[in-house]
Amino acid sequence: MLFALLKGVGDTAQESKKFVDPAMKRAYDTGAGLGVMIWLMFWAAGSVILGALAYFTRGKRELIEVETRSA
Repeated sequence: MLFALLKGVGDTAQESKKFVDPAMKRAYDTGAGLGVMIWLMFWAAGSVILGALAYFTRGKRELIEVETRSA
């Protein structure tokens, strides 16, 4: 996911150089920034949801004592 995000940002930077009008370039960069922000929000939400599922579905913790023999 990180590679796709970085590749997309790199391609966007290359594409925005084609615009001559500064307003068009700013608008293109703003749209790309919003897209990256939405992508990161989905990534964070997925991490929170998966983390919560892992936390709430883990098994009961039990202490197991193991006896070892000294040599």
